[in-house]
Amino acid sequence: MPQANAVVDLSHHNGVVDLTRARADAIVGVIHKATEGTSYTDGKYNINRRQASDAGLFWGAYLPASLVEIRSGRRDRLRDRQ
Repeated sequence: MPQANAVVDLSHHNGVVDLTRARADAIVGVIHKATEGTSYTDGKYNINRRQASDAGLFWGAYLPASLVEIRSGRRDRLRDRQ
């Protein structure tokens, strides 16, 4: 097994990913785009989160947004996705 011990950044742009295979290649975690702006939710988030959990990978999420969006209540979206 390679000794990379890396974390990968994923979003819907990556398409279908095999996180079990990634784990075998020394990936130890995923940071995934959950949302963006005030209305977009990444369609691959839940699928990849489940796959990462099944593979025993660490999980993190990020929500790119502007300051205006944060001030309008955007910061609650990540809590709602847990």
